[in-house]
Amino acid sequence: VSPILWAKNEVYEFVTRLAGAEVANSFRAHEIDGKALEYLKIETMCQVLKLKLGCAARIKRTFDQLKKKSQE
Repeated sequence: VSPILWAKNEVYEFVTRLAGAEVANSFRAHEIDGKALEYLKIETMCQVLKLKLGCAARIKRTFDQLKKKSQE
């Protein structure tokens, strides 16, 4: 299943595994699903979600890798 199709709770679980529950709670509070995560930029994650740059980059990179694998 493509991560673009993830529901909000699946994004929450994904972010929890990568960055912990505190960071994942920000995604939950902003109701971010797979489609929203696809369009989120690293800068936006840092500014709006208050993530550190490395954390935001890791989330985006891993999401993009999963998206690419799902399209193969």
